[in-house]
Amino acid sequence: MRHPIQKVAPTSCRQAGHGLTLIETVVMLGVVALLGAIIFALLSPVRERTRQAVCASHLHQLGQALALYRADYGMGGCQSAYGFPPSVQRLYPRYVSTLDLFRCPNDVRGYPVSYVYQVWRDTDPVYVPVTGSTYSAPPWCQLFARRSDDYPIMADPHHATPQERRFGPRLWFVLRTDGRVERVLSGPTVPSWGL
Repeated sequence: MRHPIQKVAPTSCRQAGHGLTLIETVVMLGVVALLGAIIFALLSPVRERTRQAVCASHLHQLGQALALYRADYGMGGCQSAYGFPPSVQRLYPRYVSTLDLFRCPNDVRGYPVSYVYQVWRDTDPVYVPVTGSTYSAPPWCQLFARRSDDYPIMADPHHATPQERRFGPRLWFVLRTDGRVERVLSGPTVPSWGL
């Protein structure tokens, strides 16, 4: 004789196919949000180091372009700014192939050039892109002649937090005249040509 199949009543709403309850959904979303926050906090320093590597690469390429420019136009003396162009944008398109090299990924202001280019005629006021101000600087020829290969021809000030800009130490990426790119920590009042 055959026994009839008995139906067993479901013991929970999941077995009945109704899905998750509201509390289970909220708990699951909370756990996912917590894991996302932890992962974002772990990856944030990695992203900043990647941006710093991009800036160092940009400055290195701009240093090579400046060396080519000086080789083409001669080193000259003080009157010709020792062979440096009056504006770093003069390097495009002959010496650099893209305008992206002039921009730091941390600079959100939208200016065409993010880096501080430290060549000026001795009579010009110096424009500081970080603060948007101008000031009288010491004679450039004297500064350059004193330091020559060690002179910081370009600097990137965009890797410091607002608190570091105010109180220091500030992180700068500096392109020296001889083509070296260095990470330099300085106080908040150190001018960029003193790095």
